[in-house]
Amino acid sequence: MVRGEPWTFVHSEVTGQHVRINGINRQVVSLLDGCSAVEQLLEMVSPESCDDEKEALALGLLALASYGLISLNTPAAQSQLQQQAAESSRCRARAWHNPLAIRLPLMDPDAWLERIDRACRGVSVGALVKIAVSLILSALLVAALHTRELADQIAFIARTPQQWWQMIVLYPLLKCIHEFAHAMLVKRFGGSVHEVGITLLVLMPVPYLDASDSWRLESRRQRILVSAAGMLAEGAVAALGLFTWLLVEPGVLHDMGFALALTGSVSTLLFNANPLLKFDGYQILQDTIDIPDLAPRASRYLRYLFRRHVLGIRAASSPVSASGERRWFIAYGLSAGVYRWVLTLSIALYLATRFPILGSLLALFALFQLIVRPVIRAIAYLARSPELQDRRSTAALVSGIVASTLIAIFLLVPAPTSTRAQGVVSVPSQARLFAPYSGEIASLNVSDGQLVARDQLLLTLRSPELTTRLAVTRSELDVIGIRYQAALVNDIGNASSLREDLQETRRLLSTLSDRVESLKVKAGTSGTVKLDSRLLRVGQYVQAGTSLGHIVNADSLRIKAVVRESDISRVKAGVRQVNVRLAERFSKPLDANLVQETPAANRDLPSQAMAGNGLGGIAVASKQDRKWETVEPVFHLELELPQGTRASGIGGRAYVTLTHEAESLGNRSWRTLRQLLLDQLAI
Repeated sequence: MVRGEPWTFVHSEVTGQHVRINGINRQVVSLLDGCSAVEQLLEMVSPESCDDEKEALALGLLALASYGLISLNTPAAQSQLQQQAAESSRCRARAWHNPLAIRLPLMDPDAWLERIDRACRGVSVGALVKIAVSLILSALLVAALHTRELADQIAFIARTPQQWWQMIVLYPLLKCIHEFAHAMLVKRFGGSVHEVGITLLVLMPVPYLDASDSWRLESRRQRILVSAAGMLAEGAVAALGLFTWLLVEPGVLHDMGFALALTGSVSTLLFNANPLLKFDGYQILQDTIDIPDLAPRASRYLRYLFRRHVLGIRAASSPVSASGERRWFIAYGLSAGVYRWVLTLSIALYLATRFPILGSLLALFALFQLIVRPVIRAIAYLARSPELQDRRSTAALVSGIVASTLIAIFLLVPAPTSTRAQGVVSVPSQARLFAPYSGEIASLNVSDGQLVARDQLLLTLRSPELTTRLAVTRSELDVIGIRYQAALVNDIGNASSLREDLQETRRLLSTLSDRVESLKVKAGTSGTVKLDSRLLRVGQYVQAGTSLGHIVNADSLRIKAVVRESDISRVKAGVRQVNVRLAERFSKPLDANLVQETPAANRDLPSQAMAGNGLGGIAVASKQDRKWETVEPVFHLELELPQGTRASGIGGRAYVTLTHEAESLGNRSWRTLRQLLLDQLAI
């Protein structure tokens, strides 16, 4: 029973297809016996049925027959069933019908799942659910008590992409646990699982299993438990990872525990719990609100509204079968449709830019599925649909007006546009501390983390070479001075030459004195001094130009960011607003000012934290002498953060959004496509 109305689940063991039907369709299908005509059964079920109901019944029976769920009792229909079964088998073997979600079946796990279920019969499902929920709630409470430590660790992970391998390794393991939990609950409630394999979801391998047998369960509570089992298992494992991270000493196990907690929580919240994607959250939603087949019925309802109220087809039948469904169909249909467009376009752009050849082909396929195929179907509907027989020209005209309006909005209406960039927290040049000349640390006058004032002495270097040269130059100056005084009395002709030597030696002495004085490293600005931990001892030898540390001043923090060469034209055209999010507190955006940009591109990366081949960072080709060289040329930007901004340290990762003048979606799409063809495909 759904919202007080009975539904029937129809399943084919041959093709694996299954649907849920209600209303007259359900009543007629339940009476099919291979002998009675459909008209007779319809007369028995609903003697006063209208034309709309008859049309809906005909379409429903044809759909069931096309899926191989009923036979129309004709040789042609029997042949169609056989072809359907063969085609289903071929699709399962090939699994290439959708290259963005390629399914590769591996085995039938039902037999060994049955053995595991028999061995675990003594374990209560309710007890397992309570344990999982308790672990998740305990983890949430512990996380609330350690928000600062969690924020610091997330900031560390964000600025060191080299640590991301742990999450990549653990993700398939988490998904295996997720799918196993689904399978065990299906078995416990009397269902079967006959397929398990791997899905290449946008080129990412993800394990899957066919748990559609859960739809046969009459209990709504059991169906919801089956849908939620994977998220509960994944959340419990993530909770155990959090406890491991907090209790274990720093090391590999400590880091893996945090990666487990972060991966399990993020994947659950962003993907599985999202009701707009046909994953667990969607199944839970449609069972909770008691609306089966929510997504397809919502799509059919939106099409019904268009046919009924735009094209004026009064005979169009609504898929609404119970009170309250109309609001859900409109809300879910619109939100899921918009989300599908945004997600598909984002995936297409990502694939095209990351994988120039294969990614571009997959992106074209995604756009074909999103735009071209619906247009072809709409044209075919307008050209051949029987329900438009008397008003085909009017429907074509109205559809053309609607399509022209949408195209005009796409091409002409301005929309916000922005450029994304990555950067690191930095300080102005006067706040950096460098060794002016090679030498050893003679004294440390401050400690790390101490608050210092401008021109305060921080440390002193000792350079025997400079000291010796200064002493020798002073002696030479004294000798030249004595010879010059003597020449003024005895050899006036040589006095002019000695005077030039005297002036040159004085200039050299002044230069050497300045160099020796510069060995006293002083603060160029006020703030908190951060010294390099490797140089915090007297006697340490340092080379000229070595970074000794920096001074952090909340009033002078900068962001050093890089922009790809393909995006710099938009930056040079104008930036209206700059928004920065520090990795250590990503939820709090900061307004910044663009103070400098390089006139030409290079391949230097300001920080290792920004490197990350294929992991969201800047692709790096090589590393030489502590310098990171990018694969493609980049432009450097320097941004000034608001006064009073606090940062945990220099070098932390930052995410920059540069907002430009509004631009239509058509112009943006054309520019992106043109840039892709020019840069990525080298056309």
